[in-house]
Amino acid sequence: MLSCDNPLVKFEVIEYIIKHCKGFDCCIPKWKNNFLEPLLAIYPIAKAFESTKRNLNKNTFKLTQLISPAWKTNYISIENEIRFLDKKLQSFININTMKDISNLTLK
Repeated sequence: MLSCDNPLVKFEVIEYIIKHCKGFDCCIPKWKNNFLEPLLAIYPIAKAFESTKRNLNKNTFKLTQLISPAWKTNYISIENEIRFLDKKLQSFININTMKDISNLTLK
């Protein structure tokens, strides 16, 4: 499942993340400043469901709070790994407004 506000995500990026999830519970792209891209990640379904229920009961809605420190997580470097598949890193461009769309046409 993908977020609808990331329409430029490249198939190769998804394929790469899936391939690098083997042996891990979770696989998340990460910027060098440690910012995570939780909308383009792979989560363990049953564990994520339980974590989500707990978070909702606590009124915690931040997606990164879904991730448990107990999970074996593979953080994939966006700059050092994903950039080779998506040179402009368009897979991480979030489109929510007309201004976002206008900014795309200028690039």
